[in-house]
Amino acid sequence: MFRPGQLISVLMLLFLLTILPGCGDDKAEPEESVGDPAAGTTGTGKPVELPTTDEPGHEGHNHGTSTTAEGGEAESGVPDPFNLKPMLMATIPDRKSLAGHWLLRMAQVIQPQKKGETPQLGERPGMLISVVPGVGDEPGSVTFLAGVEQPFVDVSFNKTKANGDKIEFTATTRDGEEVFDFEGTFLKGVVLGSIGYLDGSVMPARLVATEEKTLARIPVFDPFDELPEFIKVQQSLVPEEETQQFVKNHPTSPLSRMALLGIVESHCARNSPVKEMESAIQAALNSQDEWGPRCKRQTRFQILQMLEQTGYDAEFSLKYVNDLEKFATDDNSLGENEARTFQTIRQRMRFREAFNTLQSPDAETRKKGREYAQEVLKELPYNVGMVLSLADDLRKEGQLDEAISLYAEIKALPMQELILRRAFSTETIKRITPSQRLAELWKKAGRKDDLDEYVASIYEEKLLRFRGDDKPVETRPDGKGNSVMLVELFTSSNSPDSVAADLVASALGKTFPESMLVTLRYHQHSYAPDALANDASEARCYNFYRVPGAPVLLLSGRNISGIKGTMEQTSLIYEQARKLILTRLSEETEITIGLSGSREKDTVQIQAQVDGADLSNTSLRLRIALAESGISYTGMNGIRKHDMVVRAMPGGVPGVGVTDGVLRFEGSVDLAALRKSLSAELSQFENNQDRKFASKPLALENLHIVAFVQDDDTRQILQATVVSLNPAAAE
Repeated sequence: MFRPGQLISVLMLLFLLTILPGCGDDKAEPEESVGDPAAGTTGTGKPVELPTTDEPGHEGHNHGTSTTAEGGEAESGVPDPFNLKPMLMATIPDRKSLAGHWLLRMAQVIQPQKKGETPQLGERPGMLISVVPGVGDEPGSVTFLAGVEQPFVDVSFNKTKANGDKIEFTATTRDGEEVFDFEGTFLKGVVLGSIGYLDGSVMPARLVATEEKTLARIPVFDPFDELPEFIKVQQSLVPEEETQQFVKNHPTSPLSRMALLGIVESHCARNSPVKEMESAIQAALNSQDEWGPRCKRQTRFQILQMLEQTGYDAEFSLKYVNDLEKFATDDNSLGENEARTFQTIRQRMRFREAFNTLQSPDAETRKKGREYAQEVLKELPYNVGMVLSLADDLRKEGQLDEAISLYAEIKALPMQELILRRAFSTETIKRITPSQRLAELWKKAGRKDDLDEYVASIYEEKLLRFRGDDKPVETRPDGKGNSVMLVELFTSSNSPDSVAADLVASALGKTFPESMLVTLRYHQHSYAPDALANDASEARCYNFYRVPGAPVLLLSGRNISGIKGTMEQTSLIYEQARKLILTRLSEETEITIGLSGSREKDTVQIQAQVDGADLSNTSLRLRIALAESGISYTGMNGIRKHDMVVRAMPGGVPGVGVTDGVLRFEGSVDLAALRKSLSAELSQFENNQDRKFASKPLALENLHIVAFVQDDDTRQILQATVVSLNPAAAE
């Protein structure tokens, strides 16, 4: 019998099955507006009439014609339009072949309006089609009649086949662009199959026979007739036996698929023996045969998700993910996104296995666990839970120096200890923090060196460890390309989400030389006031790019998504950004920027001229940024040093355009005046926010000048360059 609350979880899994991506899915599935009958809308977003009726499946349609309903006729003898029985859709015909009209239907869950109510499960219509089966070797034909919602509206079919018990067709727009395809198998009067979108996502779907020739009497939601029986099965004391009977009674129902997956989830939640789990998984997979290989593949991934989320037996789960990865590879359909998914799930499972081993009462098992944990940390170097578990075990084993190093790592690296403290705050027993453990062990080990200096050294040593053995790039791919990429990071010293992007920007600066890549940071007052923010940086963020603050990462004016995260996400984000930059380093441009700069005491002189650009393009702008590196400042997110922080934009945030047939800038920056201006901005911010900055780093010592050419219409940065000013010249 399912535990209280588990029934809702099982019901929701049906909805998950309709949205899980298939193979090679690097994009989200196309958005679909299911519509809410209670809100008076359909999937098309058009308003509908809501007649008063208790009959399910007719919400949103005015089907009334009968005047014999109670109260259906007013005293004047005129029918009451608000109190009529709905017209009934024709009964579903008993089909023996594919010939006739069919309604494409997909599973739908309607969330309850009130707390405690059960979600409604049923199907929504997609489109109406007509099928003429082929005779002998003829492929037959499939014709589009009408569509309810996108992408099933105003399409044509090609690559059609309707022969025997198989049906296939591809839908295209009027321009011939493919939108989706359907493949299915005729079984017991219905067609079981799936819709495949171009991005690789898959949606299980059925073709249900109908005599209707239009959508006029098609309900926007049709509840499953077998739903009460399905719910009863989930509440049974012997759910597996009754589930098997339910599947026999309803072999073509989507709920049969769901019932068998519910058994798998139940075994996951109860941590059942492996043999029982294997049997349940095989039964669930066998139920997908009639729905086609795409649905079977999708179900494999759904089961993987269950194993990972419920923390089922780590050894079995790791074997399952390895087998599934091999299956996907042999199927020749393993996309980049799936490869990353396999890697992430495998890492989580290995972490769980290592963690459990470290908790063993057996000393020899824990020893093996330590070795395993160190292997896991090579893949997940910043998994703070794994680092803490290993540090605690080493401390108990008396390996103080090794434990001190790991506790210091947690204390030193951005956000790591704060993440643990937040986790500890939900526990009833008060936990000792890594900082407290570190101070305790420091004294116990009799260390004479300075603890703060030691923590600072750990910070420098391990901060960019996610680069691994990555060596600096010395040549461009195939020796081609001359454009210099500009990375612009909108960040904040207080933003937890900015940690990964900030550190990745630092790592990219070490991987690529300035002849290939230049990095700028624009600090923002995000999460809390940031002493490195200024008006120019905020204007570049909000007024020019119109992006929502920190963190945002742009490569030569083009937004890079998926960069939010803490230390644990740095490896993945770095690898993705590195690959992207390598693909663009071969870009050629005729534009060059002659840039020179000098510093004499507190005066910076700048000269920049652009050659090779299309000067007739009025949207071209030359922009100059004055950036400072090596700034020591620790905000709330724990990053201690900051490089290439934009302090000013000489020539203004809008930059300069073509003047007298030349795109150039010449000017100077008075650093004393700039310090005064930046200080005034921060003071004004303090007054407005009624809070003080802990410090205001305004040395302006290690300065760089960055010049770049940008097309303001496209936002694309066409060329960039940088010169560094001699810090020894500063007073």
